[in-house]
Amino acid sequence: MNFSTAAKYQFHDGKKSLIVFGIVMASLLVIFLILALIAMVWVDAPGSVVDLGTATDVNIWQYMQFLEVTSGFFLAVFGMCSYKENFLMMTQNGVSRKTIFLSRGAVFAEVAALVFAGCAAFYYLTMVVLKIITSIIGEKYIFSLAFWQPGTNPITSSIEVIIVFITVMFVGYFITVLFYRMNKAGKIAVPIALLILLNTVPLVDNMLNSGRILMTAENIISWAASTPINGIIFDLIIIAVFGCASWLIMRKAPVKRVN
Repeated sequence: MNFSTAAKYQFHDGKKSLIVFGIVMASLLVIFLILALIAMVWVDAPGSVVDLGTATDVNIWQYMQFLEVTSGFFLAVFGMCSYKENFLMMTQNGVSRKTIFLSRGAVFAEVAALVFAGCAAFYYLTMVVLKIITSIIGEKYIFSLAFWQPGTNPITSSIEVIIVFITVMFVGYFITVLFYRMNKAGKIAVPIALLILLNTVPLVDNMLNSGRILMTAENIISWAASTPINGIIFDLIIIAVFGCASWLIMRKAPVKRVN
């Protein structure tokens, strides 16, 4: 099985979950539009205490952020469910670990682009329907059709979102590869140790180091969030770290037979 075939197989394996996620998001879209229609009718109802005047500029790019965050959670789970079955099947059929890993990275990029396209489509469809609704009940809203934050470059913002999607999938992939390699005791000990560290490190840092570790982390996050370019650089570093860690773990991973 070559790289192209391995990538097609791994993409096909996750196609069903992508379809289910699309159906769920479409259902949320319908619910959102119904609630929007109810709100608009209530605002224009006789005796309403809400007065929007002649025209209100409504820029709801935050709705796109909602779609992105929801998709990010799904893609993290998607990454965590992308290893064991594919690894066992492919290794048993003579596919090298390198091909498995590289084809999985290609699938992550493809899925990220598809999910972002779906988010954009949902966003614009929502805006179009809202414009139709407002034209029926009386135009008082001017919806801004822009799914990026005002003042940012749409191209770099879109690329950043796609790379963020790839990042969360690689983080999820690292988690599932790590747990695959660990025994039962390790699977219990590692989450407990992580929780202890998350609770003790800030306390110790404040007591002994005047909170410098946390301040450094906050500065790094602030720098990454300041511009899309910085965010892209930061996300690429995260992808490199978790991707390399996943590869180092899986390259010697044993093939565990399924009874």
